[in-house]
Amino acid sequence: MKAINTLIKLDSVSKSINNKKIIKKESFSINEGRVVALLGPNGAGKTTTVRLITGLLSVDSGNIKFNGKNLSDDTKEFRKYISVLNDGNLYEDLTLVENLMIWKDLYEISENDFQTRVSPLLAFFSLEDRKNDKIGTFSKGMKQKAAIIRTLINNPKLLILDEPTSGLDPKSIEELYRLLEEIKNNRKLSIILCTHQLYGI
Repeated sequence: MKAINTLIKLDSVSKSINNKKIIKKESFSINEGRVVALLGPNGAGKTTTVRLITGLLSVDSGNIKFNGKNLSDDTKEFRKYISVLNDGNLYEDLTLVENLMIWKDLYEISENDFQTRVSPLLAFFSLEDRKNDKIGTFSKGMKQKAAIIRTLINNPKLLILDEPTSGLDPKSIEELYRLLEEIKNNRKLSIILCTHQLYGI
């Protein structure tokens, strides 16, 4: 039997902001290729947890490990294995390809690797015919697909989705979750889903 690899592990993590306790002794782990939902109302600490995992915030106490190593040891190194999907990731006056090129340069991806990765993603999300169109002309569902493509071009091990169904109709939500399931299975990708909605989980 193949051993299960724990990608992320939080052990008794606590965090206060402006003297207010946001997270108190939070512990959980995420195995490779699994989906974990952080479910709770606004203000429950979901975004703070994500910022701790991505290294944007440091823990007050406790420990976070990524692939068995302390996240605090080299936050910059671990960040290249993590992608986050939230609002504001795309520039509406630029085309889809132009948006992706920005992140290509940010992650220092070679031109050959970029083309090899992007082409199948455009096909997977049925956006090949719209790659040269401005994001501002896309529907909400298409923008979400485009944003997900952006998060995948660096071949992350962990994908964090912050309220990915916001503004989507029920059909688009079902399609989004179906696509995420396929991505998880095809890429053995771990996913953290932050949401206050029970629908589809």
